Amino acid sequence: MWASNGHKTAQVEEHDRAETRRQVHAWLMGRNVNHRDDDAMHKMLSGTCNWILDHQVFTEWLSADKTTPSPKLLWITAPAGFGKTVLSSRIVQHLSSTLGKPVVSFFFTADPENRTNAYFAMRSWVAQLMSQDQTVFDLVSNKFKAQGGRRVDIEQLLRDALTAVPECTLVLDGLNEVRVSGPDGHPGSEWCMSMFLKALKETVAETSARVLIVSRDDPVIRKGLMEETPEFTEYQISPDDVRADVATYSRSVVDKKLSNKSDQIRAELADMLANKSEGQFLWVKMQVPYLNRGKNARTLQEAIKKAPTSLQEVYRASYFRSAGPGCWDHTNSLLACAAFALRPLTMSEITEAALTEYWMEDLPVDEFPDSVDEDYIQCEILDRYAPLIEIRDDPSDPLPGKRTVHVHFSVREYLLRNLPTSFRRRDIKNLTPESYESFRHYEIARKCLAYLNYTRVWQKDGLGTAFRDYATSYWPRHVIQSWPDHSDLSDDVQELFKRSNPNYASWSQLFDAHERSSSVAEKTSPPHPVYYALKLGLRGFMQRWIKECISDTKESSGQGSTDFGVGCDGEVEEVVKMLFDSKAEIYMPGDMGWTLLHCASSVRGCVDIMRLLLDSGADPNAVTTEDEQSPLHVASRQGHVDAAELLLQKGAVVDIVSRAYYTPLYVASNRGHDSVVKLLLENGADASVQVGIGWAPLHTAAYGGYIAVIRHLVEHGAELDARTKEGWTPLHFASTKGWAGTAKVLVDHGADINAKEGSGWTPFALALRKGHVNVAKVLLDKDTEIASLVPDGWTLLDVAPHTGQADIVKERLDMGSVDQESGRTLLFDAARSGQAQSVQILLDSGRFAVNDTDWFRASPLFAATRNGHVETVEILLKAPDIHTDSKDGFGRTLLWWARRGGHDRVAQLLQDHDQTAGSQTDHQEDLPESNPVEFEDSSSVHRTNFKCEKCSSLYKSPGGTVYCRKVAKRGQRPVPGTFICENARVVEKTKTEGLCVDCTPKTLVD
Repeated sequence: MWASNGHKTAQVEEHDRAETRRQVHAWLMGRNVNHRDDDAMHKMLSGTCNWILDHQVFTEWLSADKTTPSPKLLWITAPAGFGKTVLSSRIVQHLSSTLGKPVVSFFFTADPENRTNAYFAMRSWVAQLMSQDQTVFDLVSNKFKAQGGRRVDIEQLLRDALTAVPECTLVLDGLNEVRVSGPDGHPGSEWCMSMFLKALKETVAETSARVLIVSRDDPVIRKGLMEETPEFTEYQISPDDVRADVATYSRSVVDKKLSNKSDQIRAELADMLANKSEGQFLWVKMQVPYLNRGKNARTLQEAIKKAPTSLQEVYRASYFRSAGPGCWDHTNSLLACAAFALRPLTMSEITEAALTEYWMEDLPVDEFPDSVDEDYIQCEILDRYAPLIEIRDDPSDPLPGKRTVHVHFSVREYLLRNLPTSFRRRDIKNLTPESYESFRHYEIARKCLAYLNYTRVWQKDGLGTAFRDYATSYWPRHVIQSWPDHSDLSDDVQELFKRSNPNYASWSQLFDAHERSSSVAEKTSPPHPVYYALKLGLRGFMQRWIKECISDTKESSGQGSTDFGVGCDGEVEEVVKMLFDSKAEIYMPGDMGWTLLHCASSVRGCVDIMRLLLDSGADPNAVTTEDEQSPLHVASRQGHVDAAELLLQKGAVVDIVSRAYYTPLYVASNRGHDSVVKLLLENGADASVQVGIGWAPLHTAAYGGYIAVIRHLVEHGAELDARTKEGWTPLHFASTKGWAGTAKVLVDHGADINAKEGSGWTPFALALRKGHVNVAKVLLDKDTEIASLVPDGWTLLDVAPHTGQADIVKERLDMGSVDQESGRTLLFDAARSGQAQSVQILLDSGRFAVNDTDWFRASPLFAATRNGHVETVEILLKAPDIHTDSKDGFGRTLLWWARRGGHDRVAQLLQDHDQTAGSQTDHQEDLPESNPVEFEDSSSVHRTNFKCEKCSSLYKSPGGTVYCRKVAKRGQRPVPGTFICENARVVEKTKTEGLCVDCTPKTLVD
């Protein structure tokens, strides 16, 4: 019934959930992020990195008492080049397949764009947990609605997530590569790293989470870990730990590069590399360019003997080898772009970037290669710059120009200090790493701005446009991380932002398209530079542009209006004051109809500015052109009660409707802003007005679990049982979301607990189906008879085992028959869903045989095994007379299913059980003759021969799924029921009924 008749309701809910997830993820992460280092996984050789898994330090960390309140923190350290990231990837892979608990990780090596923000790791962990657990998603969604995005909010979110999902493991790789941002946004200090580590420790202190940090033995990290931390475990990787892995890696490198040599020569060379490396995989990798196939064995051996032993010496030799006569400028430019770009550049991008200099009047297109192809990459890049740089394929685009350029972090450190600078020689010895970092960003910022000021870049011939996307989006970040007030750099920015410069409009158009992740309509004129100064954090340029505002606005609009774009964030108060000082017109609409009154309404604490705007003639009911939202909508959404009150005093319409039919009361209820809701209701807002899909403020408040909002709405006459177009009441939403407190408030005020939505589901049944036992108990306390109120064909026990409601299963086991028409018992369903507590309760009841099978001869143990439910398998294996040596209807064994699904822990449990029991399980797979068929409820079911249940004749499915008529009628998942035997005469074969003359009962044949 749910799957068929509830389709529209499910669609509405799914669409709403998907849109919310998209918005929440965008708010939390800002962009798509690779949480793991896929390249490290690709590099890992089979059989390597396993030494850590059996090491005493690692096993003790894993076996720490789960009830210990303090964080179980392990810090693994090693010098540069010891393969730490590959080791971290192996640990994550191992823990993910064996623990049976969430493992979330973040690799700064895989995400150089966020090396200035260690707190991004926390956001990533929350995002990963959010994707795995609905409770965590609800926590994040509520924080998103409250617009909390400060660091303290993220820390609290992680703490709440780790409480909701116990026994998580957090892995953090490459922390030493992070330059934590200070309060001014510039690379931070020891204090910043200490604050991050303190926040991490405090966040997990009262949870059962484990933490693994893998990095260099950085004194700043050590200090941060030692502060206020009574316990943490540290282990430093030694050359002996990785000796075998280095030998394996050396042999693989030699075999690949010198396949023309004999096995003996390759073995000797590999041994020499491994012995001289002193445990550094990276050192071995750096020797690859010198392993020349054309050299004889003695020459190769001499090259290895003479190779410098330290990585710094290797880098120096490679750097001086890379630049030929007259090529120093190009070499330094290319290496700087590779090392200090804020994301890996493609081959096409870096080719143009390396040839661009701020002093050039135009792009040197005559120096561009004919094609960025295989020959160019090999001859002009790899042959010269390897091993300092690495080229990686883009899985989504096979073109050579789309390959990305990477440098190891230790190479970046070398280039940071050793590439030429314009510093005076006597000042160099006093420079800090932050000064060098700022200079590198200064150089790239000027390179980007010069590129964007070339007219050729904006032409449509395609020549000289590869670097355009990067330069467009990233130059502001390079400016901020360099010296924004430097006169040369300031002049470059001013040149681009001249409104008379046609390149400014082109840049603005492309930048906005990137920001919105889609193309945008071309504007007659771009927003004023002040808008970008605010948006991009370029405060140093704001005063100068404000002074030019009057003349610019007269030129641009003819009406005295100032176009600031969409939204001015927290700087709007400062801008308005500047504009008033400049006597500019400020109440005319800008881009997409947004006025400064809209902007001020969106920012807390701007009431005085709003009053100034309103007293100067701003319209309190002006609406935006895109979605027809008024300033009152904006203030209500943001929860700014003072702003909303002022707007109402100045004549704002309380129930003004947006293009989507939302009123200010609805948007305030949607965000849980109870003070704004109370204000609007006291000013006459309609508490029961419904939007286009039938949702009223009470629906959205119940969906969000906002109890205070619900109380205000009910007190002002909101209809408790108002229904959406799909028949849902507020109590349905509270039940399906799991808000027990919300459900209690609604029930206490008289909400109908027997209400059925369009598909026949009551709030109680939805609570059970979604796994919200607390809501179910609230409703049961109100009326115990509702336990039977589930859609036709369902019983309470049909629902509960799927959702893990062990308490409900235990209390109500006598309320409903054990339905076996589908061949699947409640025990089977609970095992398939991995509900271990329900499985134990059902076994203890004595009403279910542990070895009963469904139509495919699969027992509950098969169901748990195929789905990888470790705890459930453990419980079933303890049952008396459990059968582990049987095969299902497809001739597959339990061990086969475990291995096919990659469930290593389940496979080990089965093997251990067989050894303990002395079972000689036959794991040879003797398959019956069968062909693939797709059942709606199965990912791996095959069409095969079945027996008629009446006469036992063999029957072969005639080309489709066979449904039990009763099962199909009541709307459950299609499962095989009774079958027509091979010799039976089918009188009618339709979508509704097929009649078997020789056997009964009737069956449905598709």
